[in-house]
Amino acid sequence: AGHKDWVYTLCLNPARKLMATGSYDGEVKVWNAEDGSATTSFIAIPQAPDAPTVAGG
Repeated sequence: AGHKDWVYTLCLNPARKLMATGSYDGEVKVWNAEDGSATTSFIAIPQAPDAPTVAGG
Protein backbone atom coordinates (compact mmCIF):
# COMPACT_ATOMS: atom_id res chain seq x y z
CA ALA A 1 0.00 0.00 0.00
CA GLY A 2 1.08 3.57 -0.57
CA HIS A 3 1.65 6.46 1.81
CA LYS A 4 -1.17 8.00 3.84
CA ASP A 5 0.01 11.59 3.21
CA TRP A 6 1.99 13.61 0.66
CA VAL A 7 5.36 12.24 -0.48
CA TYR A 8 8.05 14.91 -0.15
CA THR A 9 11.19 13.04 -1.18
CA LEU A 10 12.22 10.24 -3.52
CA CYS A 11 15.61 8.62 -4.03
CA LEU A 12 16.54 6.07 -6.71
CA ASN A 13 19.52 3.79 -6.09
CA PRO A 14 22.38 3.81 -8.65
CA ALA A 15 21.34 0.43 -10.10
CA ARG A 16 17.79 1.84 -10.56
CA LYS A 17 16.26 -1.26 -8.99
CA LEU A 18 15.09 0.27 -5.69
CA MET A 19 13.66 3.61 -4.72
CA ALA A 20 12.89 5.10 -1.33
CA THR A 21 10.11 7.59 -0.63
CA GLY A 22 9.58 9.74 2.43
CA SER A 23 6.16 11.08 3.35
CA TYR A 24 4.54 13.49 5.78
CA ASP A 25 2.85 10.40 7.26
CA GLY A 26 6.20 9.73 8.98
CA GLU A 27 7.05 6.61 6.98
CA VAL A 28 9.95 5.81 4.69
CA LYS A 29 9.10 3.12 2.15
CA VAL A 30 11.45 1.18 -0.10
CA TRP A 31 10.00 0.08 -3.44
CA ASN A 32 11.01 -2.30 -6.20
CA ALA A 33 11.44 0.15 -9.08
CA GLU A 34 10.86 -2.55 -11.68
CA ASP A 35 7.40 -3.74 -10.57
CA GLY A 36 6.28 -1.03 -8.11
CA SER A 37 5.90 -3.35 -5.11
CA ALA A 38 6.79 -2.12 -1.62
CA THR A 39 9.69 -4.13 -0.21
CA THR A 40 9.91 -2.63 3.28
CA SER A 41 8.97 0.42 5.34
CA PHE A 42 9.95 2.01 8.61
CA ILE A 43 8.91 4.94 10.77
CA ALA A 44 11.02 8.08 10.54
CA ILE A 45 12.12 9.46 13.92
CA PRO A 46 12.33 13.26 14.25
CA GLN A 47 15.58 14.65 15.59
CA ALA A 48 17.07 17.98 16.60
CA PRO A 49 18.52 20.00 13.68
CA ASP A 50 22.04 19.85 15.16
CA ALA A 51 21.93 16.09 15.90
CA PRO A 52 23.95 13.65 13.78
CA THR A 53 22.07 11.53 11.25
CA VAL A 54 22.09 7.77 11.77
CA ALA A 55 20.67 5.19 9.37
CA GLY A 56 20.40 1.43 9.77
CA GLY A 57 19.78 -1.25 7.25
